[in-house]
Amino acid sequence: MLNSALLGKPPFEEFQLPTQIVMAACTGSRPKLATANDELQNLIQQCWAQNAAHRPTMKKVVQVLENWLS
Repeated sequence: MLNSALLGKPPFEEFQLPTQIVMAACTGSRPKLATANDELQNLIQQCWAQNAAHRPTMKKVVQVLENWLS
């Protein structure tokens, strides 16, 4: 969601069918990464981890966003 907000467009906008989006995500494809500072780009990429155990906690997400906003 953060990446989409930064880009101002929906993820995988090039696909016409929801099944295309699902297949892309399930095979490890990710949308174009928004141009942002390194910390935000790193956070977005961590959130996209295929393995949920490798994704950041909500506490970590909030920390990064608070740092970015301050």
